[in-house]
Amino acid sequence: MNTPNIDPIVEDIYGRFKTAGIEVERNKIRSNLDRLLGYKVPLNEASRTVTTLLRKEYNVPFDAFKPGSAGLVPIASIKEDNKWVTIRGKVLQLWEPKSDSISQTGLIGDDSGVIRLTIFAKSAEKLDVTLEEGESYEFRNVVSSIWQGQISVKANSNSEIIILDTDIEVKRQSVTVTGIITEVSAGSGLIKRCSECKRKLTKGNCAEHGRVEGVYDLRLKAVLQDSTPANPPQNIDLVMNAAIVEKLTGISLAKAIELATEALDTAVVSDIIAEKVIFRYYRISGAQLSSNFLVDEIVPVVGITRQIAADAKNIVSAIEVS
Repeated sequence: MNTPNIDPIVEDIYGRFKTAGIEVERNKIRSNLDRLLGYKVPLNEASRTVTTLLRKEYNVPFDAFKPGSAGLVPIASIKEDNKWVTIRGKVLQLWEPKSDSISQTGLIGDDSGVIRLTIFAKSAEKLDVTLEEGESYEFRNVVSSIWQGQISVKANSNSEIIILDTDIEVKRQSVTVTGIITEVSAGSGLIKRCSECKRKLTKGNCAEHGRVEGVYDLRLKAVLQDSTPANPPQNIDLVMNAAIVEKLTGISLAKAIELATEALDTAVVSDIIAEKVIFRYYRISGAQLSSNFLVDEIVPVVGITRQIAADAKNIVSAIEVS
């Protein structure tokens, strides 16, 4: 059996730590690699393990550890934790960050699959880019992360994000479910987003950019009680954009603004939408991405009687009371 040449690996690890301001003896790197290889550990895995052990020993923060030039990979190929990768993808959806430490978070996809992306606030200024839904980007040197079995990637100060002129084709496995909408969730209806980062504004303020004028958007977040025969009983969190909301309710973004202006209250829009959709049955097609179901098409189920809808309403009320 031939002994692999580990000199390039030793030099790569040595150079990465030196870039981070840490001088690690080459012999130390080599001896650690030799020990792992002696246990039949694959060379790539041994390299990653030694790098991780030395990073912890010298207290080098992972986000500050300068990667090499991470190769371009398909999104679906990202399986491991703490791997530097470069990917290209289209932004499918942006969510309102739940923490001030996060600048933007959402879903990106390519022709192999989809993945969640997070950009931290402390890195956003250096990255100097604001993601927009529907745009395609190259995400260089982002880091994979696994939490509760879910894979994601994170952009940090060593990453680079470049907008692309080409449109990335996204593979989305469409599924169809049938059920009754039991709830319109908070954050539905007419909202305002920051014109810079697309966060939902709170009382005219963006957590990232402070007081801004903002731009109006229309969305619906709802809970569907799934009654698809092949599926186990479950609640599904639906997300619908302005175009889907208009097709479903007849309320366009312009109409929503008009209604809110007349009532001097944006809440009137979500109230009207709720009256139109709650306790009604629908057949819905879309994609389950992370914890949300992104709706591509929604149509009323023909043949469901008012009595059945009333029975469903009573069942839901009984569940809420219990």
